[in-house]
Amino acid sequence: MNPRYIAIIIGLLLLSAIGIFISNNTSTDEITNDNLTACTQEARQCPDGSFVGRSGPDCEFASCPVANEDTSSNTETTNETSNIIKYTNNGFEPKTITIKKGDTVRFVNEGGLGMWVASDIHPTHSIYPEKSDSDCLGSAFDQCSASGKDTFYEFTFDEVGSWKFHNHVRANHTGTIIVTE
Repeated sequence: MNPRYIAIIIGLLLLSAIGIFISNNTSTDEITNDNLTACTQEARQCPDGSFVGRSGPDCEFASCPVANEDTSSNTETTNETSNIIKYTNNGFEPKTITIKKGDTVRFVNEGGLGMWVASDIHPTHSIYPEKSDSDCLGSAFDQCSASGKDTFYEFTFDEVGSWKFHNHVRANHTGTIIVTE
């Protein structure tokens, strides 16, 4: 047999072995659920300025928040001892809180999904204006990695304004922190 053909066959065998090795050793998402659907990471801007991503079994864009003057069911005015936002498989609860400048908010993951709290806009996280040397993307308001169930992330808000945020892992899960003087 021609040495050139032997080299080609050996090369193909090596490439196949490398491909099998890589596919067997590639880590997968920690969440194991046969019903999960991977959707593209596109975002659509809503009329209120927030962004929604694709989700669900058909990967359709999530609904934009409904503009409503009465947000009492979704809004909580809090103080330092109760600035807690829970994250569940359905998103953040409450979706909006009002705090004072300098207050800290604790985001608690009570769901089975990864939680990566970050300032809007997905995926750059650059809306919140405070920057620091430890920023992983666009602002200081960024958890920088996903955390699992029964974990939390805290952030102290030193900038007055209305700050939209999202879960970087599920960008259609959003909320708002309103910071007053």
